[in-house]
Amino acid sequence: MFLNYRNQEMAFNRYIILIIVAVLSLAPFIYMLLVSFMTLGEATNIKILLPSELRFENYAKAWEQARFSNYFFNSVLVTLSTLIGQLVICSLAGYAFAVIRFKGHQFVFILVLITLMVPESVLISPLYQIILGRIIPMGFLNAFSIMILASSLLILVYVVICLMNNWLQQNLNPGLTSIAIGMLVGGILLVTSFQSEDAREFIVEEFADRNWLNTFTVMIVPFLGNAYSIFLFRQFFMQMPGELWQAARIDGASHFQYFTRVVVPLNLPAFAIISLLSFIWSWNSFMWPRLTQIDQTGHFTLPVGIDAFTRAQGVELHLLMAAATITVLPVLALYMGSLRLFISSAARIGIKS
Repeated sequence: MFLNYRNQEMAFNRYIILIIVAVLSLAPFIYMLLVSFMTLGEATNIKILLPSELRFENYAKAWEQARFSNYFFNSVLVTLSTLIGQLVICSLAGYAFAVIRFKGHQFVFILVLITLMVPESVLISPLYQIILGRIIPMGFLNAFSIMILASSLLILVYVVICLMNNWLQQNLNPGLTSIAIGMLVGGILLVTSFQSEDAREFIVEEFADRNWLNTFTVMIVPFLGNAYSIFLFRQFFMQMPGELWQAARIDGASHFQYFTRVVVPLNLPAFAIISLLSFIWSWNSFMWPRLTQIDQTGHFTLPVGIDAFTRAQGVELHLLMAAATITVLPVLALYMGSLRLFISSAARIGIKS
């Protein structure tokens, strides 16, 4: 009887602590949401906690005055490009550290982990020197970036075709199909650049041999390699039994074939969880885009656009909170939709190291 009472008391205390933490965590979001429906007078009055009525027009005003349609497109472009490149590059690196036993792989992996301990602010100065072309020639950087992004897209298409073959019991050739799709996309971009003045100007601005300031490239390429994502992929891949690779090797499979046709289908939760993390990191990034987009607002992402909106319009707190809510909603919706997968995947990471 005493043990049951003690267990109930401990469970009650745990729930009290969880409720307190949840309230503290949700309080800023709830405040932001409530203020976004208020008038300016209500928003600046600290005694008013609830809006007199729900003013949805605040969102329309914030969207129009802050050029959020442009900023939203920029955020989607930067986030998806970073996500695709990071998934491909980090998964291949994680696979190499988990499966391929090359000389010095443990030492190299330790070096990768050491980069997690370096504060982001320390890297700003050397990164800035690189994007200005003072360390590496800009022509090489542009060519390298195009190669990395194009290769990541081709590998992604290759993996998707392999997955479709497994799910639909088809026998498409992933190599030839990927090359055909890549040539088709390249041809469309080439024709578009010749036909459209805006597209031609965009390409010239992105890859001119001067520097990367005020470009989308500077917000994407430096973050394609992420040490934390590499570590997570390695932990997931190390859970796979070595007999699978030995069996694939006997059948004549290369490491790339084994990775795309066996490892990826068996580790889709890992790709889902890292996609979610990469999306959140890139979508919410503020400091680096703010430092590299200095001459114009055409490349601003949503977080930087909110800062520019505040500077341009002054402290219109109700519109600012509406703009902030617009920025948060895609991340919140994505997280809530994948919460179960997030928890189950995170629980698997430490099973085997």
